[in-house]
Amino acid sequence: MKKILGLLIALVLVFSFAGCGTKAPSTSLRGDLNGDGVIRVGILEFIQQASLDLTQQGITDYLASQGYDANSIVLDIQNGTGDPGITNTMAQKLVNDGCDIIIAIATPAAQAVYSATAGTKIPVIYTAVSDPVSAGLTDNSRTTGVSDMLDTKTSVDLVKQLLPNAKTIGVVHNSAEVNSMTEVANLKVAAEAQGLNVVDNTIETPDEIPLAVDNVLAKSDVIVCMLDNMVASAMDVVCGKADAAGKVVIGSEASQVNQGAVASVGADYYKVGQQTGGMALSVLQGINISTIGPAKASGVTVTVNKTIADKYGIPIPTDAVVVQ
Repeated sequence: MKKILGLLIALVLVFSFAGCGTKAPSTSLRGDLNGDGVIRVGILEFIQQASLDLTQQGITDYLASQGYDANSIVLDIQNGTGDPGITNTMAQKLVNDGCDIIIAIATPAAQAVYSATAGTKIPVIYTAVSDPVSAGLTDNSRTTGVSDMLDTKTSVDLVKQLLPNAKTIGVVHNSAEVNSMTEVANLKVAAEAQGLNVVDNTIETPDEIPLAVDNVLAKSDVIVCMLDNMVASAMDVVCGKADAAGKVVIGSEASQVNQGAVASVGADYYKVGQQTGGMALSVLQGINISTIGPAKASGVTVTVNKTIADKYGIPIPTDAVVVQ
């Protein structure tokens, strides 16, 4: 009788301790796509800048909310530092590390990962990529993702609304980013349709940004920042020079108003990250990537920096999100 009682107590203790954990162990999660016993999610961000950082945060927060956090899987997060060579190296590292899936943030990172995974079975989810087709991300059997293509008409509409006397828009962009080239071409068409001119200056390295900004400021009434990763990483320089010249900057995503832009119109990049995390989760749980079609970032928000708007006597749209 004592032996039976002791056995029952032992079983109760075992099951009690087994139920104490709050995190699901990796063995209970689906996603070990390559069968090596570990769920490894690779993330490659092209450059550290506000919108891409928010995208990454949205991805990891969403995965964590579904049990895929750092306690249950391996998160292999790399940054290309804005350098194409380093980005290519980091993409190959993620492949060599044995990632089950790789999420690439921004066009150059997506192109690097897409190339590095060629000939493998590693699915690729891209995000914050404006023009996936022009970027060559076309093999739907191994890649899908979220496009944040900017509606340049909305940018021109905002210029007209905030600065009705403006005649010329200035743009600085990286000639190596296919997304920027596409958006500037679209901006010129949208601006011409509303009687505005666009002057642009291309750059190849961050060191060229200050002079490029000076050049366009001398020829324009306002600077509009496209979804250019290199320029976005130097918003403090762009906005500082514009302010010194008595002019303003209109950005393409909300965080840029906290860096000196008077206003922005574009997607919420934290939500873009969550949208991307949802796609990655579907693949990890066994859905074939070829059945998950590419998606567009949902929702566009106008955000205005009240302090800067007041300084320049710019009216604040009634539908805008206002920050101080």
